[in-house]
Amino acid sequence: MSVEPANIQVMEKTYDENEYVDAYIDGDNDVVIGEDAFPVDVTQLVEGGVLQEDGTVLCPATKKVYDFRKEAKVVAVVSLDKVILSDDLSQGHSSGEILSAVWIGDHYQYLVRTDDEEDFICNSPYSWNEGDLVSIEVAKEDIKLRLKGSLDAYEVEE
Repeated sequence: MSVEPANIQVMEKTYDENEYVDAYIDGDNDVVIGEDAFPVDVTQLVEGGVLQEDGTVLCPATKKVYDFRKEAKVVAVVSLDKVILSDDLSQGHSSGEILSAVWIGDHYQYLVRTDDEEDFICNSPYSWNEGDLVSIEVAKEDIKLRLKGSLDAYEVEE
């Protein structure tokens, strides 16, 4: 088989979510992406989970208690439409520089890189320029988590 070079088309990958495979839960039950902590609902790691006053998560069905605050390794997923950018650098949980901006018909798609080299791709109706510094905010309910490894590793022995 042979292909003429003029017939080769390189298509850019389309993105529909940000996935952070090296995320973890810190001592405050926040998810850490790169070096920045974002509030998150850790109860989603346990089916039907209930957050206890002491920060642990109770599974009502099994009555088991889990503590994810010992750097539980997770995959964090955020939709491109759920990353909010702002000119106010004190507003978000992180900040970064816009590396690229692409107009996609009715909105822009931005690639924002933080100081610790973490990339956030987001959709926004607002216009920024490449090189602009922006804050990055994601609502607690918009970060989806998947636990890496066994849930049993985080069970609290009573």
